[in-house]
Amino acid sequence: EELFGEIQCYAYLKMQAVTKAARNLFFHRQEVRTLCASANIYQQITVNKVAGALGGEVEGIELHEPLTATLQADLKKALNDHSVMHEARFFDLQDSCTHFPVHIASAISIPAMPYSFTLGHELNILCVALLQLVFRNQSLEPQSHMALAEVFGKIEAHPIVKGLPDYPNVLQIVKEPGAPTRFGEVWHSDNSYLERPTSISILRSLEVPPYGNDTLLTSTYASYDTLSEGMKATLLKLTGVHSAKRAFSVEGHRKENFNEKEGKMAYMVNEILTQETRHPVVCTHPDTGRPALYINSMFTLRFDGWTEEESKPLLDFLFQHIARPEYSCRIVWAPGTVVMWDNQCTQHIALGDNWEHRRIMQRVTVQGPRPSQ
Repeated sequence: EELFGEIQCYAYLKMQAVTKAARNLFFHRQEVRTLCASANIYQQITVNKVAGALGGEVEGIELHEPLTATLQADLKKALNDHSVMHEARFFDLQDSCTHFPVHIASAISIPAMPYSFTLGHELNILCVALLQLVFRNQSLEPQSHMALAEVFGKIEAHPIVKGLPDYPNVLQIVKEPGAPTRFGEVWHSDNSYLERPTSISILRSLEVPPYGNDTLLTSTYASYDTLSEGMKATLLKLTGVHSAKRAFSVEGHRKENFNEKEGKMAYMVNEILTQETRHPVVCTHPDTGRPALYINSMFTLRFDGWTEEESKPLLDFLFQHIARPEYSCRIVWAPGTVVMWDNQCTQHIALGDNWEHRRIMQRVTVQGPRPSQ
């Protein structure tokens, strides 16, 4: 079976050749990570993983320069197609097995195995995409920032927060010293309250503190994959109700942002603040075809047809499950850092553990398709 058009992974079903050694075959997580790290499927860049579940640091590219077709293809592959085997568990095999559920992605070239083996439903291979890329020491300006985003689709203006005067599609995110709140302070996918939510976000650092105020990202592929089959079946029937009304309340803790003041992030009052949008709780990524959870604690209010009180226990469980540390990675910011992530299969949160220093970032986002199963 050929996956993503480049790497071929073959499973051979020869039940008569199954041996005790094959039944006990086990890929240790570290061995798999070492295999993945040595795989190089790019023509002009190098990607080094930063965590087991998601995340890669990219070398060999200057983002302020025009991107060739080859570099564009490399970036798309790294963000979308380049997946690694996160964990492989081999259990006792069933004699009735008739298939091998292969989910091995394009970054891994599997060496020839010394055994022929048959694998059934008890074989669980969990693959988690990089989903997020880090670029260091970049001198990116608004024009090149937008040009980079346009590689992935149509860039969008934030519907509530005003962009830069000369670049309305570029959002400047400022956290002043001593500020009681921060932008993106709970786990979320960007703009999930829209009919066509954000797909790709690209965030760059302008001014960062000497320590702290990092960003965490988590894989919603991993959080879905590790649910029980019963829970998956339940969630596939549910629709989430998303809205900006709670996060951007005119009467809430951000009400001062609705006053246009010099040096502050300015919010705009419009109809999007009260609208509700419905998306499947489990969505299929339009490029990879993989299912991911699509609910978040910032914008998801309830399940469609349920009250908020009825929805809360299950939503709280899912929010905690999504935020499990083994599904996440941590971005430590430095001057000139650029981070790109896919909101269709990740969530993120901005930490606020440094109250003493200013943090200034700029973000450009790409409009995605309407989520669907």
